[in-house]
Amino acid sequence: MARPPVPLTKIVANINLDMVSRNDKNELYACGTHPWPKLKPYIKAAAATSKIKLLTGHDKPEEGANNWTNQSDQGAFHARQIPLSTSV
Repeated sequence: MARPPVPLTKIVANINLDMVSRNDKNELYACGTHPWPKLKPYIKAAAATSKIKLLTGHDKPEEGANNWTNQSDQGAFHARQIPLSTSV
């Protein structure tokens, strides 16, 4: 993020899909709605049309090691106050 390819003011969100998978219960976690509540309507809309159960969570500071907000590429965007969503 020291030398972004586009101005940071032009980036409206970071959607990180590099760790996408689902578990044996057909569940997919979408993180980012706790620090960025404006993302909730978009996540809910996607969940409404999906055969996979889309869950939110793993993005609250009190979750300690289970807070995935800064645990991958999206952390640099979060540090710059750019909304993020990551699916794991």
